[in-house]
Amino acid sequence: MEVSTTLLVALMFVTLLSMGIGNAVNTLSVIVEKGNKSGYSRLVIGWLVLLLISYFNMFWHILDLLSIDKWGFIGFLYMMTGPILIYFATSILIASHSDEEKKTSSVKPRFFVVFLLLQGWIITVDIMLEKNMIEHSLINVILILISFILMFKEDETIQRYGLIAGLGVVMIAMVLRSLGTLG
Repeated sequence: MEVSTTLLVALMFVTLLSMGIGNAVNTLSVIVEKGNKSGYSRLVIGWLVLLLISYFNMFWHILDLLSIDKWGFIGFLYMMTGPILIYFATSILIASHSDEEKKTSSVKPRFFVVFLLLQGWIITVDIMLEKNMIEHSLINVILILISFILMFKEDETIQRYGLIAGLGVVMIAMVLRSLGTLG
């Protein structure tokens, strides 16, 4: 039985995404079970929901992966970078819940650094797969700008506005995609 390299790349991509989704959903189930006693701020929960939406959006890249006939090791490593980045972002966000960091409900800058790198990865993959940059990556450019600003701001109010803007942009994109306006 011959297994194609493309299938192996797609399986690894799905495995990494599935681990991250499991991590996020498990954390959300703890939050639902314990309520306010979970210790997670609404800000962290909001970013976790945004990450969960991002996970599901990344699953569409699997269709793009299957269209590539020949894989090199560098291409494989670069393609795996995206699921690894989103998994790291999720883990960093969840880990910010530790006892020593409970004093503040703001999200730590290292989360925004990894989230910014993830958005850059998505843009470069779209370019490599020859997708229309304006249609597909405008959302990611906006999320890069939000992440860049929030990297330097640990103020909870500013982070709340950044989250609202990020969720707003993602929701508008989802509506446009469902209407067939955005590819």
